[in-house]
Amino acid sequence: MEEVDPLAGKRSAFVERLKEATFQSPCVFKTHDFPDALSSWPENTPVVFCFGSSKESAFSVYSAKEKYGDAWVEQHFYNLNATGTYDELFERDVLQQARQVKE
Repeated sequence: MEEVDPLAGKRSAFVERLKEATFQSPCVFKTHDFPDALSSWPENTPVVFCFGSSKESAFSVYSAKEKYGDAWVEQHFYNLNATGTYDELFERDVLQQARQVKE
């Protein structure tokens, strides 16, 4: 039986863009990016996709503006590859949640 590295679970990072992440095992990357960059990673790379309610996600961003401010919202929109503005949050899918599920 192989020995397990006790620090492996602590090797995690948020990455804005998967194409800028260096594949390294064992490591867990959290991202809001689209998965197309994973096509250049080894085929046996485990991937876990977590997805919540679109409505709750939009309300979460909406309420975060008051708590964290405009700069946080702008950074979050960048991380999400958003295609619109905060003011359009409830008008159309600026957070690109439908695209996340399709890709």
